[in-house]
Amino acid sequence: MKTSLVILLAALLASTAANATDNICEAIALHSTAKTDDFPYPLKTGEVIDAITQYNVNRKTGAASFCSHGGGCYPAEALHLTNCTIDKSKPQSVDETEVSYGLDLIRSKVPLEVLRQHDVELRLLDLGMCNACADNAAAFYVKMPASRCATLVRQALEGNPIAVNKLKNMPDYCSE
Repeated sequence: MKTSLVILLAALLASTAANATDNICEAIALHSTAKTDDFPYPLKTGEVIDAITQYNVNRKTGAASFCSHGGGCYPAEALHLTNCTIDKSKPQSVDETEVSYGLDLIRSKVPLEVLRQHDVELRLLDLGMCNACADNAAAFYVKMPASRCATLVRQALEGNPIAVNKLKNMPDYCSE
């Protein structure tokens, strides 16, 4: 059993996509900012912004920003990434106005439980679960390992096709 868990953990770590950091990357505001047309969300010194998903550079002005999933964009010079780095090796997207880069997670700067839940969530996404479904199921697996949902997740991660199909249909006991 221990051997299979070690193999499972190794598989989870190996399958972690470098750019799948949208719910973990955080930044801290180095100084306060005012609301502007370009950045309608002012920052306060010390404020933590989570779910940073990308680093954008305006092609015309050179102005850089960090954008947060569901939280808007902020001037990059006002923020310091605490647990991620910018991956400038290749842009995620380029259009006429902007170049967008992804972020790489610095795994050593993320609490173990958060990292574990993140890795399980990514593996569940690989199995075909919806984003919210995988997030919920991973939380059960990590935070309530004796729950019915965690048992189903464990079976799915071990390769049980029946468990995978049940998870894809998101049983009620995995969303309570």
